[in-house]
Amino acid sequence: MSTTLVSDDGRIVSGYIQSEDDKKIVIGKVADGTLATLQQKHVEGRRNAVSLMPPGIAASLDSKKLRDSI
Repeated sequence: MSTTLVSDDGRIVSGYIQSEDDKKIVIGKVADGTLATLQQKHVEGRRNAVSLMPPGIAASLDSKKLRDSI
């Protein structure tokens, strides 16, 4: 499951949570594969997504392409 975090300085980071504790979140960024660390106290928003695939695109893929995309 992917997660999008919004920091108190307006930074938006989307990716997969690598680790999390009561002080920080380490997230693998989708855009470039690097890791970002955000302090919990600076996270203003958080949204978990079921998929990074744009809505409706699965309907345009045949079963092989859909299976290969996951």
